[in-house]
Amino acid sequence: MNRFFVNEKHENYFILNKETLKHLSVIRIGDNPFICVYDKKFYKCILEFDKAKIIDEINENHEFKHEVVVAISLIKYERFEWALQKLVELGATKIIPMVTEYTNGELYKFNKFEKKLERFQAILQNAAEQSFRNIIPELTNLHKFEDVTTMEGYKKIIAHEKQDESASIENNIDSNVLFLIGPEGGFSNNEIETALKSNVNCVSLGKRILRAETAAIYMISKVKI
Repeated sequence: MNRFFVNEKHENYFILNKETLKHLSVIRIGDNPFICVYDKKFYKCILEFDKAKIIDEINENHEFKHEVVVAISLIKYERFEWALQKLVELGATKIIPMVTEYTNGELYKFNKFEKKLERFQAILQNAAEQSFRNIIPELTNLHKFEDVTTMEGYKKIIAHEKQDESASIENNIDSNVLFLIGPEGGFSNNEIETALKSNVNCVSLGKRILRAETAAIYMISKVKI
C-alpha cells in the first residue's frame, strides 16, 4: 500500500496536503486503502473527499531500538542526495551535514546547501515513505567537525584509512551511536587527533578506500537490527 506522512488529525480523519491529494489522484486511488503515518504510528485509511478516513491502526515499529546518527561531510551534490536516500532507507534517525578540513564540492564552495534544503527534506520524506519508516529522520543544519566530536550521549565512531586493520568496526552495535564520515580527501591527521581527544573510536573499514557514501552505508549496516 502507498504510504504518506501526515501532520494534522481531526477526530477519525487526517487532513491531506495538496501534494498528497495530487499523488492519490495520479495513482487513481479510488476506494483502495493507503497508509497514513502520524505520530510514529501507521493507520490504514481510505480517501473520503479530500481527507483520509481512518479504518484501522497498524501496530508496527520499523525503527532501531537506539538513536543512529550519521554525520557526513558535504560531498558532490548528486552523491550527497544518494547518501541521504540510502541512509534513510537503512534506518538513520538523524543526519548531520558536516564541514571538515577537506570538505569541497559545490554544496560547500558555492553555499548551495541552504538553497537545496527543501529538496533534501523532500528526499528524506520520500525515502521514509518508501521504506516504511515510522519517522522522517531529522536533517540538521551544517555543523563544524569539532562540534560534532564533542556531542554527548553516543558511542562515537570515526573511520580513517590510516587506522590499523586490527581496529575494525564492531558488528551488532547496540547503543546510541554517532558515525562520522569524511569527505573525498578523508579526515586530516589533526582532525583524527581532535576526535581521539573527545573519546571518538577510530576504526578501519578494511584495505580498500571507500567513497564517503559507501563508507556511510557500510558503517550503518553494523547497527543491531
